[in-house]
Amino acid sequence: MLGNGRIIGPFSTQQILKMISEGSLSGTEYVRYQKGGQWIQISREPQFFDQLINQLNAPKFKSGTRIADVGPKEESVSASASASQSTTDLSEAETVVRTLSDHVNSKPVENGNPLVTPKDQAASPPSSPQQSEPVTIDMTNLDAKETQAARYERFHLLGAAAMILSASFMLLGYLFWSEDEESDRFIRLRRVNTTASNKASDQEIQEWFRRGVAHFARDEFSHYLEAQIYFVKILESRNQYFPARTFLCLTYRELWPFARQDAYDFETFNTFVKQTKTFDPVGETGAICEISKLIAFGQIAEARGIAEYYLNQREYSSNAFLIGLSGELAGRSQIFNNAVLILDTAIKHWDAWTKFHYLKALYAMQNGADKEAYHIFSNIVERQPTHRPSWIQKALIEYRIRGQKDLALKSLLMAEKNPGRISRQLEVRLYNLLVRILVENKDLAAAQQFAQKALEQNLYDEELRSLVEQLGLSIKSTPQKVSQSELMHVGDQYLLMGDCLSAQAEYKTAFEMDPTNPTAAFKAAKCLWKLNQPHEAIEWLKKAISIDPAFLEASVTLATYLAQRFDFIQALDVLSKAAKRHPNHPDLLRGLGIVEFYRNNMSAAVGYFNRSLKIADNNPEVLVYLAKAHAALGEQEKAQNAVIRALEIDSTHAEAIVIYAKNLVAQQGSRTGINYLNQQIEKFAYTVELRVGLAEIYLTLERYLEVEKTCRQILDFDAKQKKAWIYLGKSLQAQLKFNEAIKSFIEASILDPFDAEPLVLLAMVYLEMNQWDRAMSHAQKALKANPNYPGLLYLSGLIALKKGDLKLALDFAMKERKKNPNLADSYLLAAEVYDANREFDLCASEYQKAAKLRGQNIEIYLKMSRCYRLAGQIDVAESILSIARSIESGRAEIYREQGAIFEARLDHAAAAMAYEKYLMLSPNAKDKIEIEERLRRLSSSR
Repeated sequence: MLGNGRIIGPFSTQQILKMISEGSLSGTEYVRYQKGGQWIQISREPQFFDQLINQLNAPKFKSGTRIADVGPKEESVSASASASQSTTDLSEAETVVRTLSDHVNSKPVENGNPLVTPKDQAASPPSSPQQSEPVTIDMTNLDAKETQAARYERFHLLGAAAMILSASFMLLGYLFWSEDEESDRFIRLRRVNTTASNKASDQEIQEWFRRGVAHFARDEFSHYLEAQIYFVKILESRNQYFPARTFLCLTYRELWPFARQDAYDFETFNTFVKQTKTFDPVGETGAICEISKLIAFGQIAEARGIAEYYLNQREYSSNAFLIGLSGELAGRSQIFNNAVLILDTAIKHWDAWTKFHYLKALYAMQNGADKEAYHIFSNIVERQPTHRPSWIQKALIEYRIRGQKDLALKSLLMAEKNPGRISRQLEVRLYNLLVRILVENKDLAAAQQFAQKALEQNLYDEELRSLVEQLGLSIKSTPQKVSQSELMHVGDQYLLMGDCLSAQAEYKTAFEMDPTNPTAAFKAAKCLWKLNQPHEAIEWLKKAISIDPAFLEASVTLATYLAQRFDFIQALDVLSKAAKRHPNHPDLLRGLGIVEFYRNNMSAAVGYFNRSLKIADNNPEVLVYLAKAHAALGEQEKAQNAVIRALEIDSTHAEAIVIYAKNLVAQQGSRTGINYLNQQIEKFAYTVELRVGLAEIYLTLERYLEVEKTCRQILDFDAKQKKAWIYLGKSLQAQLKFNEAIKSFIEASILDPFDAEPLVLLAMVYLEMNQWDRAMSHAQKALKANPNYPGLLYLSGLIALKKGDLKLALDFAMKERKKNPNLADSYLLAAEVYDANREFDLCASEYQKAAKLRGQNIEIYLKMSRCYRLAGQIDVAESILSIARSIESGRAEIYREQGAIFEARLDHAAAAMAYEKYLMLSPNAKDKIEIEERLRRLSSSR
């Protein structure tokens, strides 16, 4: 892959190593091992990393290898349009920018685009000087024995120098297949070269901007490509020209479904948005860019919250793009009536963009306003006959609602003959309806022709195949032109829309086409995990790893999933195998940290996360885990520092926001933390995870009524929020509303049948209600759902103990001990069994073991003292009681046990004084009558 999007190859590993040694690669490049696979930065691959380090240590870089010697002569298709598209007649397009024409004048820097408020546009920052000579980096004095992790760190510290060197070398990657066919299907986003030295005049900027907006307004793929060219040219001349930044962000977002969406494209989009936010951190240009990126990346709730947050501020309330994006997001959330009204307002502010009209019609149709929708679609195609989506939607209304089959056929044929690219979903709809109508017209030859064309060209669609079979059409058995990469791409689009069910089907189909494609198996697994199918997800990850044992991200993901299901032995085994291929890789260290985190070994987790961040310091996931680990260790300041770094990288990261709020609660009090989180909820109103986090904070503060209120609000909005059902159930249980709590936990269990937690909580409710059989039934169901769930065997033993089945209780205690020998629960349960059996020596011994694991716990010391006393070891009992007194001298139970010890020593006066103090500290004690009887007996014996 070249810096401008060109991909060359294939090359073998030895060829790549040779190019590194010759200085043709600098370490900033991306590589991949499979067609359709993930791009990985070459410096992150251990087999190439050492050679890169050696090359950086060399006194001088060689320059003998030329690009012409190692790659094809011609570039692949890039994000720019073809020459014929570049000469498109804009006479018609110019009419749609009439509302902007007055503002694009001879001083564009001052007046800009009325849709966005111009900021400091006077001049772009000076470009970095071009490096004309290769840079010599003298590293000969560095320790040759440094570890690989240290070399990783040093390499990234040399990033600036490597970037300068990479300007001298155009090569960015390699393949093991030709990419020509794939390049025809997917574009690459055009990147702004911030070091470009071309300076345009105001008149040129004015003309480029006018042409860019004219193309943009047409809402068609080829015109977005053209618009992208103009906006990039403007920004390469004037980097802080905000109107062009606004339009380029929106253009990137429109082109995203057709982009390759690999590491290069993600970096292009991300970097541009981040830079724009730096230039305009609280303004509408930065907001529009951030919303555009969030929509492209499938974060609809976050995008909707930001849009409405800005629109609620008076200075931004009339921005056409913010209004229009808000309307689109409302439509995506299926609030169609509001979407139509909002988009109508956007059109009033700027009616030139065809997309505003198209979306208004689309949501009107989905809201049942077919007449209004049909009128808008008809107006669009009358004004702009090349707008294929409007022809298709118009045909749908004509066929399904108006019963005008002939008109629908004409509309579909107009859509089919136009060459513009549209989404796969629309193309499927076009051909399905076209074939159906032609069959109804008994034009089987034409129907067969279009069905054949659709299936041969670009549709690997089960719906269309099923339709063909139902209609009895004969389709020639020709090789499918659809590629794995297209199926993967379509799956990615479904994933961005939040449709994991459809996405995993596409990934599985791609895998069936090529069972050697590990990326397809990996992505299918991630979707299956989101669909609450953990067993199948784990099996698909194992497939990916068996195909490519070097696929580190698959190994880390598998270990993470296993750890979340508490299967730590298998998780560590997976990472142990991966470590042989990728020692000290930052992602491997991340995986090890995650496993230790779920094992509750927070100190080890912190160590792994810090080592990972030393190598790659911009991973928000690692920073969030690090913050949680520090918080669990009580290191609030370190936790806050980590989460602040995560939010600097991704200000919309919901979990990071919640952790920041929790840390504020711990450091500055509940009011400060809750106020902060409520402010973020106002900004990201549709990010449900923030409200779930608020409910969790209320739960830890034992503010159960507020937990209940918050959870009910969440569930009114989204009834599939499992955590909200769990927190609601816990709050209801704390309020002794057991039947309602049971209903909540059942709802959570229905949402995720493989999660043991709701079943465990059900068992605990029934345990509290003294319904032992029901409690045991749910505990056994939980064991079937996840036998590795911590404490589940202990809970089963506790239920057996309550039922009076001491043998079964002890059996569960020993099973728990074998599985989790470092947890105190099994020892506590065994102690209670021995106590009930009056085996007090064994009882005391079990409490002694539990105390070593749980530390300074007064409950354990009190129970241990009692067992030693009943075993006849009075002196030991008293010494243990002294330890309990040193922990909490005001605890009433201490004096009850002290009285029993004095009574055993026949010191009746001291015993009476201890019992009296017990009743004074606990006047409503459950054993008050028994203690008063003892006092009477002691008094009579004196």
